[in-house]
Amino acid sequence: MYNNFSVSQAIYHLAAIDTFDFSRNVILTILLPFSLSVGFILFTIKKPLLWLCHYCSDEKIKYWQKHGFFLSFITSSVAALLGVFIVAFLPDEPVSVTFKNAHDAYMKIFNPAPYDTIIDDNFVDPKQIHFKQKKPRNLIIIFAESFERTFTDASLFGENLLPELSNLGGTSVIGYKPLEEIAWTQVSIIATLCGITSKEYFPPRTLSKNIACISDITRKFGYNNYYLQGTTLKFLSTRTFFEDHNFQEIVGIDELPKIKEKLSDLQILSSKLRDVNFIGNVWDDNELLKVFQQKVVTLSQEQKPFLAVMATMNTHPYDGYTSPHCHKKYKGMRDALLCSDSELSAFVKWYQQQDFAADTTLVIMGDHLMMYSDIEKYLKKASERETLNLIWGCAAPKTDIQKPFNQYDWAPTLLEMAGFEWNEQKFALGTSLLSAKKTLQEEYGEILEKRLLNNSKLYESAIFEQ
Repeated sequence: MYNNFSVSQAIYHLAAIDTFDFSRNVILTILLPFSLSVGFILFTIKKPLLWLCHYCSDEKIKYWQKHGFFLSFITSSVAALLGVFIVAFLPDEPVSVTFKNAHDAYMKIFNPAPYDTIIDDNFVDPKQIHFKQKKPRNLIIIFAESFERTFTDASLFGENLLPELSNLGGTSVIGYKPLEEIAWTQVSIIATLCGITSKEYFPPRTLSKNIACISDITRKFGYNNYYLQGTTLKFLSTRTFFEDHNFQEIVGIDELPKIKEKLSDLQILSSKLRDVNFIGNVWDDNELLKVFQQKVVTLSQEQKPFLAVMATMNTHPYDGYTSPHCHKKYKGMRDALLCSDSELSAFVKWYQQQDFAADTTLVIMGDHLMMYSDIEKYLKKASERETLNLIWGCAAPKTDIQKPFNQYDWAPTLLEMAGFEWNEQKFALGTSLLSAKKTLQEEYGEILEKRLLNNSKLYESAIFEQ
């Protein structure tokens, strides 16, 4: 289950642990089984050791009776070591990889990475950019949980798992290269909207409110900014991030019941909540997309340009969630993907029929590669993996673009799609994918990831706040 859960991700989640209601699932899934395992080991090891004392001389028995604490210390230490070995052997990945990850974590904590100038040399401060906009365009962005282009490969999965989206004619940017520190949902969204890499940090270091994201730019030009997700906004300080960056309306699972009351002409199929891993209660994407659809209509009627963002969750690992209206063929993630493909395709078809579509660009993108899941055995056979992105509308490229890029290159790309113009076409660490300019991935190649993981004077002084 914890395969591909990187050291960076673990540090990020630990850093934000005091900012959300820590899910009971963490206790039930990790702490409780581990405690029971240690208790079992203590019982099975300590008791035989006590039995062995009966075969000792009277002097040794008296010694052990007098030094019972020492005996407990020895057996507890043995139990703890065995617990570590149990945890090491449980994952699907080789034990050597598990110990390497543990070593990497130790090194990052006690032997920080050296300083590097790569970020300082390439960061373009959005606040210093002079933006122009001749004709505002609307943007709709849907972050599709764990969506990969790989899912369209029928030779891997037995069929194309995204058949309807594949046939809707959207164009794409091909060449995504994953980076460790923007490889899960929260940091991927930050990278997409702000063009920065969040980097690892410990409390009380947090991202500064003073960094500028594309929502700050759109708001400055009169846009209405809206964000919707089907999980709690308390998770990893999601609400705080979107409030800090000029989203006027931010809706999570705690707000959905209130929203539902206002939607008199929208039939919500069910208010039953479900649970996905450690995230807590989650609203079904099928219902969430209907809420999003109606909100987009409202935004389009307000005589202002808008930025509407949504994040799906039904295809979250381990085996996803298939909406009740969808057929279950595989009993797992493949069903969830086929179902999500159908639901997202219905949204695209609806969007294409709306009057506002003429001035609106729709982007559906995977937030990161699929992590631990019940389809991992198929994914391991893939020669190359990258997140899916599909673009429709007035600003969509006419043909697919092929160039190496990372998630933070989306920030300037999305701004350009919204009709913004500025010199250089760069934003923070990103380069517009619609331009001929080289992205950082093109310029630095494979060494980019290693260098970005190094420390940066700029991040310490401007991006993070203590």
